[in-house]
Amino acid sequence: MKIDVNNALTIILGLIAVIGSIYRLAQIEANINNRISRLEANILTVVDTLKDNLI
Repeated sequence: MKIDVNNALTIILGLIAVIGSIYRLAQIEANINNRISRLEANILTVVDTLKDNLI
C-alpha cells in the first residue's frame, strides 16, 4: 500500500513541478517580448528624430 501512495505522490508532485516550470517559462517569454517591444519603439523614435534632424 505504501508503494502505491508513494508512486502517486511522486507523480502528482512531478506534474505540479512541470506545470510550475511551464508557467515560469511563459512569464519569462512575456518579459522578453515586452522588452523587445519597448526596444523597437525606442529605436523607431530615434530613427524618426534623426530623419527630422536631417531634413
